[in-house]
Amino acid sequence: DTRGFYTNRVVPPYLNEAMLMVKEGINPALIDNCAKRLGMPVGPLALTDETSLELGYMLMQSTKKELGADYRPNGVEDMLEKMVVDLGRKGRKSGGGLRISKRWREEISLARPAGAFSASRRTTHCRTG
Repeated sequence: DTRGFYTNRVVPPYLNEAMLMVKEGINPALIDNCAKRLGMPVGPLALTDETSLELGYMLMQSTKKELGADYRPNGVEDMLEKMVVDLGRKGRKSGGGLRISKRWREEISLARPAGAFSASRRTTHCRTG
């Protein structure tokens, strides 16, 4: 279990992309349901809750420290900090994570950048074939 280990190279980008989609305004249930329809055993947001946002935040912090000036942001740093540090939503084990409720969406207020994506991007349907 090192930084170059296969799972550590493929799972974080999958989870990060799902969190970026939430930031863009895509319905979290759609994200997880599409992943399951495409054959994943569990959606990326549910997996993030199970493994804990706090773990993701701690890994991000240690990676930043280890890489220093070579650290490349992945776009979810602000979301992880807001969830873990500001809101105390550390994942399922602590009773609150990315399982999105209307209250949470209002609480975190991570609106997508104006004009960055079309409205159809936020309401895309999952197609499996």
